Amino acid sequence: GCNVEVLPSSRRRQVHIRVATENAMAQEHPLPDDLGLLSVERPLPIGIHADRSPATVHLRYACGILVGQTDSGKSNTLNVITHQLVRCADTLVWAIDCSGNGRMPRPWIVAWYEGQAEAPAIDWAAVTPEEALLMAQAAINIINGRTAAYQRRMFEADEDKLPVGPDVPQIIIVVDEFADLPEDVKAALETVSNTGRGAGVRLVSSRLGEIGGSGCA
Repeated sequence: GCNVEVLPSSRRRQVHIRVATENAMAQEHPLPDDLGLLSVERPLPIGIHADRSPATVHLRYACGILVGQTDSGKSNTLNVITHQLVRCADTLVWAIDCSGNGRMPRPWIVAWYEGQAEAPAIDWAAVTPEEALLMAQAAINIINGRTAAYQRRMFEADEDKLPVGPDVPQIIIVVDEFADLPEDVKAALETVSNTGRGAGVRLVSSRLGEIGGSGCA
C-alpha cells in the first residue's frame, strides 16, 4: 500500500525513485492542538502526504478548488483549511453552504450563537442563495473599493497588490459544493475570482466529480 515516486535527475540517463516504507494515508491523524497565530502570507499546513511530508496551501494570491466524489473528504478538508485560516491574524473568513443548510460553517459560529464566545470564528456565513449572492456582491464592492482607497498603501509598500494585515485583512470565501449554487451566484463568485487577487479577496471551494464550468482553480 505504499507509494513509489519517480523523480527527475540532473542526468538524462538517471532518475530517482522514492519508495515509501509506511503508508501514512492508512492511519488516522487528528487535527493538531496548536492554536498559535498564522499568516496568510505563508503556506498553511493542512495535512500530510503519504510519505508524511507536510501538505500545504498558499492562498494569499491563489484560489483553491477541491474535487472529489461523495464521502471523499471534501467538507472535512474545507474545515481543516478554515481552521488554519481563522488562526491567521491578517484574514477574515466568509463561508457559503446552501446545499447543506449551513452544515459546513455551523461549527465555527455555534459557540458565539450560544453565548460562549464574544465573536464567531468566521466573519459571515451564507446558507441561502439570496445571502450567498449578497456576499458575492459585497466582495465585488470591496474589491472595487480597495483598489481605489488603498493606492497610497500600495505605493508606500512598493507593491502593485494590496498589502494585507490586521487592519486591512485578506478576505477568503470558503464555498461548499460550488456546482449546486444558482448561476447568478456562481457568476458573481467567478468575478471575485477573476478580479480579487490584487485586492486581497480569494476563494476556496469544493466540487463533486470533475472540474467543469465556472469557478476557480
